[in-house]
Amino acid sequence: MPIPHLAAKALIVKNNQFLVISGRLLVSKKIYHDLPGGKIEFGETPEAALQREAREEINAEIEISRLLGYYQFLTEDQQYHVTCLTFLCMLRNETDELTTNNNPDLTEQITSFKFVDKNELLRIMGNPYFSKLIRGSL
Repeated sequence: MPIPHLAAKALIVKNNQFLVISGRLLVSKKIYHDLPGGKIEFGETPEAALQREAREEINAEIEISRLLGYYQFLTEDQQYHVTCLTFLCMLRNETDELTTNNNPDLTEQITSFKFVDKNELLRIMGNPYFSKLIRGSL
């Protein structure tokens, strides 16, 4: 039976485009696309988790605007059922240089990121629950 996980995800908007990260799972070498964010640790608020994950994954300070809602998925190996609280965010300082070298997670390596328009975001993410969330809130 899949183990439930709660995650916080940042839908970072800049000039009407949205930040998508790409990475590689270290065990399977599979490439994935996602929003910045990750697992909420014990005793951590979703907002604090999101701030921490943004620093770790893209070396950025973010400003959280509002909760958009949630989407969910089962991991490919069917081990985890992940529910992602998704927040609309902005970069605190748009002149900061985003980098991918601060992530301490030993299960994945973030390789790149890019800003995309809404249609490309929906195509890249490819999750029907995510698409419903975005179409209903933006």
